[in-house]
Amino acid sequence: MSAASPINKSTGPVTPEGKAISSMNALRHGFRSSILLVPSGLEEDFERLQSDYREAFLTPNASKAETILFENFFRDAWNIFRIETLIATLGQEQPADPMNEWDFNKLHRHLLRTKSSYNTSFKRLKDLQNTVLLLTFLPEEITKRTIPAIANFREMLNLTKRTTETLGLDKASEVANLAAMGF
Repeated sequence: MSAASPINKSTGPVTPEGKAISSMNALRHGFRSSILLVPSGLEEDFERLQSDYREAFLTPNASKAETILFENFFRDAWNIFRIETLIATLGQEQPADPMNEWDFNKLHRHLLRTKSSYNTSFKRLKDLQNTVLLLTFLPEEITKRTIPAIANFREMLNLTKRTTETLGLDKASEVANLAAMGF
């Protein structure tokens, strides 16, 4: 290609504002995006749902990892709310929403995919919170030496014999009781 061809002249946006705008070019509904999309008119619903979820699922002293898992979990919850709202209003006139031209089958596929992601995100968040809880019961010399950074609570219960020997029967029973309660 010659240096004067149009492809060489086309450089795309140069400013940060232009790049931010062009990054949204392909965004249509936001159900598969890492960006949380709040359509106009749903801001109150978003704020209420986010507040409810933060109160129910995020601890006040959450680590960065827990916060990231929570954000993924909440994004899925928000998208489920949006999809279910769209399915309920399918056929009613809502000109501001790009999903109007979609049919029930496409929305249902997005709903199933998002619910699967929601369940996975929930399990990961729960495992991390359970691991943090378990670590509060173990002595520091054990947590520094034997617990890998990515261990989870269920894996820790596999160490029952070792935990019983190290902590004594009473402390190991306390940990087992927490497991039985669903922690």
